[in-house]
Amino acid sequence: DWCNSLEKLEISSFKTSEVLSMKMMFDSRKSLSQLNLKHFDTSKVVDMSYMFASSPALSSLELNYFNTKEVIKMNNMFYGCTSLKSIDLKSFDTSNLKEMGNMFYNCKNVESLDLSNFKTDKVENMGAAFGKCEKLKYLDIRQFNSKNLKNKTNIFPDISENGIIYFNSNIFD
Repeated sequence: DWCNSLEKLEISSFKTSEVLSMKMMFDSRKSLSQLNLKHFDTSKVVDMSYMFASSPALSSLELNYFNTKEVIKMNNMFYGCTSLKSIDLKSFDTSNLKEMGNMFYNCKNVESLDLSNFKTDKVENMGAAFGKCEKLKYLDIRQFNSKNLKNKTNIFPDISENGIIYFNSNIFD
């Protein structure tokens, strides 16, 4: 597959203002290490599931420009992005998010995740969201609301020995 040898992708001229689904857009790009998404208009996107999944060479992502207000599905979004060390999602609006199962699963080199602005009141599936995040040192999800959570199986990561997770006990209610 010729796509597997792509290391860099120039997509700054892509017109994405009418796109509803970016599901699997960059999924399984084994050699892709650089991706510039600054010009992506994601204002109508509802599905970002598997968007970057199984892209082990992807070493950084700048997602501050993403408008995620309409997104319902982010399950498996970063699944298997084994070269990422940090993912800054503080600009994400997750007020409509329902699916985030396996979202960061097997991001085994991620040391930090900024989810400080995540709204999870509508999330139904968070199963294994942080599974196999072996180097995650700090995770603060005290603001997570689990009132609609149906799947909370194995939410927490296999974090490093010195890792710290802050959460409210109501996540298990």
